[in-house]
Amino acid sequence: MKYNYFPGWHQQATVFELLVNKDAWGKMSEGQQAIIENTCKASMTNAIAEGESMQFDVMAKAQENGVNIRYWSDDMLNTFNEKWQEVVAEKTAGDEFFNKVWTDMSTFRKGYDLWEANAFLPRAAR
Repeated sequence: MKYNYFPGWHQQATVFELLVNKDAWGKMSEGQQAIIENTCKASMTNAIAEGESMQFDVMAKAQENGVNIRYWSDDMLNTFNEKWQEVVAEKTAGDEFFNKVWTDMSTFRKGYDLWEANAFLPRAAR
């Protein structure tokens, strides 16, 4: 039997980025910079909408081909989280840049928790 477990612990978000040399960016006109910024925003919007909308067809086809879709148990999710926290503790202690990024991301996630807890209709129990 083939299995596909959710949620995908390895990638809870997709990050898109465009890196531009700072000197090259500084030589661009405001209009050129705006074109790049708006193109990136449009690309992100499209990728998120398209990525979400195509998942159920892919999952349905997988099931038709014998894939059993499962949701991780609370024990497994807790284990993943515990091990991740061990990695975070090690990396934040030894890597200043990782620590900065982790702190920034954690601050954002705490703020997002307020939004997430109030913004959406409840989902059915699994």
